[in-house]
Amino acid sequence: MKTHIKVIITTYERPTMLLNLLKSIRKNTSSNLDIHLMIFDDCSVADYSKVFNYLDKFYSNKANFFKLNEHQGKKGYWKIINYAYSLLKNQKFNYVIQLPDDIRLDVDFFNKAKQLYNQIMDPNKVVLNLLTETSRMFKPMWTRYCPHLVKYGNNEFVKTGWLDMCFIATQDFFKILKYEIPGVNEHFAKTKGKSSGVGMYISQTIFKSGASMYQVPKSLVFHGKHKSQMHTELRKKEPLITNNYDKK
Repeated sequence: MKTHIKVIITTYERPTMLLNLLKSIRKNTSSNLDIHLMIFDDCSVADYSKVFNYLDKFYSNKANFFKLNEHQGKKGYWKIINYAYSLLKNQKFNYVIQLPDDIRLDVDFFNKAKQLYNQIMDPNKVVLNLLTETSRMFKPMWTRYCPHLVKYGNNEFVKTGWLDMCFIATQDFFKILKYEIPGVNEHFAKTKGKSSGVGMYISQTIFKSGASMYQVPKSLVFHGKHKSQMHTELRKKEPLITNNYDKK
């Protein structure tokens, strides 16, 4: 029986990066996986025709492309995620993996993510961060929970109190969130040098529920030092470079 994985991808003005990600997804999809793509475009004006052609060719019945009528940006990012999560409410799946459009995947990404998630023998676990960059790895961030290393099987994980928007989760994660993001602190989202507030809201909600969040010690995705479409000011101060980054 195949493992059904919903892959949520958010994109804005980066058709080439998105196309590269889609190729990486296809390359890392093995016969034991049923991958369904849910792509959300924040009203880009760039030409995504090559993306559409690729989806038609390889994902004709396994991809949905949603283009917003109005650009939301950082301030309205929560609306995009709220819409994405609401669509999951009546769907069946084993896992959801959420990805930004500007990353590439490690070899055998999906099976590694699934295996690592299942290796965590914590009955309260609901999410595993798949992107790791050294500067924030052991910071408490939004919940003041002090991240620390724990070992399950032959692998070490970071038990943390927060998540980034690049993760693998089960239905339990979305049940805690009630399949919605009801909004974020507007002042926070408007502030230069701050993030959208969505990761903060999710982290605090999951943490308050008593559920556990984890992070892979070595990133399963690759992200380099390129311009951020949403967090331009923040990324100038805090570049997002994964701890497996290679210029090649």
